[in-house]
Amino acid sequence: METGEILKKDSEWLSENMAKLQESYEGKWIAIVNKKIIAFGKNFGEAFDLAKKKFPNINPLIDYVPKKEALIL
Repeated sequence: METGEILKKDSEWLSENMAKLQESYEGKWIAIVNKKIIAFGKNFGEAFDLAKKKFPNINPLIDYVPKKEALIL
């Protein structure tokens, strides 16, 4: 599977699971690869750095999990 296709599937998974992810990762940045959270942090750089340490050859999807009151559907 190509990187673009993986990122698209991970992005779709993120959208579908955002409400559930807020329970554990509210206010944090998360790194996703193949529909799995591989790292998280308090800012983009921290999440990215932790993800690259675990999977140096993979570009993860990094996104912010907003606080529940900030989420507009």
